[in-house]
Amino acid sequence: MDLASSVKVEKTNWSKGDRGYVAEHNVLIFNPCKFKIKDIEFKANYYSNSSTQIGSTSHTVYEVINPNSRKWLKFSGLVHPQASSSSVTISSVKKIE
Repeated sequence: MDLASSVKVEKTNWSKGDRGYVAEHNVLIFNPCKFKIKDIEFKANYYSNSSTQIGSTSHTVYEVINPNSRKWLKFSGLVHPQASSSSVTISSVKKIE
């Protein structure tokens, strides 16, 4: 079983902070598994006004998500100043034994 594909991004929003170079993401994830998970790695893709992908970043959030629950997570990082939209996916998660 691919654990990362089991955990779902349900909602996401983002904004550009300081001078347009910092992306601040808020992501609501759902853990449908019967066990706790931790260390969620996200991949954020950034797109220009013309829909061209102009960058991507990876971020790991070191939090614990309980079984069958939702949690808002936050991360931030540098972004191309022409980025006007983004998408977020989950790259990996770890199962807590």
